[in-house]
Amino acid sequence: MTNPPTATKTQPSQDQMAMIIGIPHSGRNIDDAALMGCGHWTRAEHAQFADPYLDVLTESLKPMADGLVVQHTSRSLVDTNRCPGDQANDGPCHCDGELHKNAIGLGLMPKRVSTTRLLERHEHEMASRRALFLHSQYHEKMAYEVQKHTNKQILILELHSMPGRSGRELGWCVGNRFGASSAPWMLELVMGAIAKQYPREHVA
Repeated sequence: MTNPPTATKTQPSQDQMAMIIGIPHSGRNIDDAALMGCGHWTRAEHAQFADPYLDVLTESLKPMADGLVVQHTSRSLVDTNRCPGDQANDGPCHCDGELHKNAIGLGLMPKRVSTTRLLERHEHEMASRRALFLHSQYHEKMAYEVQKHTNKQILILELHSMPGRSGRELGWCVGNRFGASSAPWMLELVMGAIAKQYPREHVA
């Protein structure tokens, strides 16, 4: 990943900036599980793929954002953070393979629930088509929110929840891939916004 473009290195005024929040992994809807080859999994197994809690925070996050996109379909069915060319034969690849993780069970239609356990999944053309549709649906919603603010500098904040890996007493952990995905001022801005919205939480 390249360094942020020059245009992002200087913080614009508040009225020249829009923050869009994306929540791709907290969905609970498994209605399409049978169609997508994992209808035989238990609800507990589906839940292991999800980022818990974030969907219930949606309303409280709205004051922070100029746009909010939530993926309601469970990540066990489709991972919208994967390249559509990973695992789906007719899906376009936009990453030159960098985001492809199907080989380790974490592709567009994931099946790995731990470092040692892969669930059996029936991968077929209909499942692939549905996965591509759900993937594009989420990203089209993100694109729509971006399009509404093309006259501003846009900050996309993606939220995940991994409580089992968090540090003790840590409420929010904000990162920018060690400076690769945003300028430092963006990191500080987001940390400040979260601290204001959740004053009792520790933000790092």
